[in-house]
Amino acid sequence: MSLPFEQERLQESQVSGFPFQDGSGVPLGFLVNLRLFLSGRKEVEIYLQSVSYNNSQDFEGYHLVFAEKNTGMVVMSGNVSRRDARGGSRIYKQSTLSQGPRVALLVAGPLWDDPTWGATKDPAGWTATWNAGQADIEPSLAVLGPQTLRGIFVDLSEPPIPALEDIPFGLSLKLVAGYNVEFSSQGSLKAGLGLGLGNPLSVDSGDAPLKTLNGAGPDNSGNIVLESSGCLRINIPTTNDAPVPASLMVTSDGLPCCDCASYRKVAAAITRIVTRSNDLVSQANLILQDSATAYQKARVAINTIRTAG
Repeated sequence: MSLPFEQERLQESQVSGFPFQDGSGVPLGFLVNLRLFLSGRKEVEIYLQSVSYNNSQDFEGYHLVFAEKNTGMVVMSGNVSRRDARGGSRIYKQSTLSQGPRVALLVAGPLWDDPTWGATKDPAGWTATWNAGQADIEPSLAVLGPQTLRGIFVDLSEPPIPALEDIPFGLSLKLVAGYNVEFSSQGSLKAGLGLGLGNPLSVDSGDAPLKTLNGAGPDNSGNIVLESSGCLRINIPTTNDAPVPASLMVTSDGLPCCDCASYRKVAAAITRIVTRSNDLVSQANLILQDSATAYQKARVAINTIRTAG
């Protein structure tokens, strides 16, 4: 259930066409919020390529297809039922569409419950398509996710490393024994100072080894662990789609919890409350002063009567 301020923000998104960029051909109020988490290193611009509505005995809902703007290649697709698990409306509720390591967090608008928004389409089933210019999604909403590791192969004589197309997700990783890593012919791996095939770097040669990061040193196996929390992400930066050697990049995928209009509304409401409170304090002070005056007059009158008697 959305909070009042959150519902106001989603209603404003419905009017402005967010999460799509200006000039979108997607009807207002179909989606009012979206967040795409994509795997890989390359940053891409995404658009909503098509929406299909199906009203069959087995499934009633929408099939969404997201594609890369420059190539038209589908990066994510899937079905989202028109109703939630309890049969209730999805309007202004967050729904999840996942496909492997890729996830889309979407919030449906009022049109979600009215599949006849395509007036010329069959209400029992239809498909609406757009090009990149008509359904371009705000770029800040598509963020990079982790590249999923499916396997590690030790490059010994047998068995051979599978072909790239035979490795799920197309990812391969080759490990080479070094100063503190040792491989055995049985495929085991050991880590420890001086175990591997190489030699430690020589300070005299000018290739000084890295010993600490901001004063933090490694553990006994030579590892330094970097962890992030909240909206922070630790990625390997790239140049021309290639990783930058010996580099890490700390970024944030956080978005403001409220837009500027919502902040202005809250500020105006607080100002009204403060003004009203000041008025109440002034009235209370006047009442207090009137009470003190009445008390003094009564005290003088009583004393006068006592003196006269």
